[in-house]
Amino acid sequence: MPRRLPRANDRVVEFQRTHPITELWDTGRQASSDSMSLDTSRHLFYARVDPRRRTHAVGMDTHVLDQHGIVYNEPIVLNERQAGVAIEGVIRHNENRDDGGLLRLSVDTHGYTNVQLVAGFFPTGGIG
Repeated sequence: MPRRLPRANDRVVEFQRTHPITELWDTGRQASSDSMSLDTSRHLFYARVDPRRRTHAVGMDTHVLDQHGIVYNEPIVLNERQAGVAIEGVIRHNENRDDGGLLRLSVDTHGYTNVQLVAGFFPTGGIG
């Protein structure tokens, strides 16, 4: 079933936001992104050998809100830079939001962290 996991993630985030305690965690306008190895068959197109464990795996890029909910995930080629996928995740998340969506995303890219201001999400349509 297509989009089953993203719909489930959306429902969990909506449920979390019904509880007043989430307002103490933060605003939901910031997130962090990281890629994890997910073991898989060597026959998948995205499969590569994980250099640490020497098994076939794909990368799974995941965005986690400052309120602890998962708002985006996408399989990627293992050991590739995640900045492009991370920005796409913000765009996909913000497409259907009426609260402005994410303003800032912190991306862990192999040993260093960049805080990125996401461009094009201002009411005037300007680029930041």
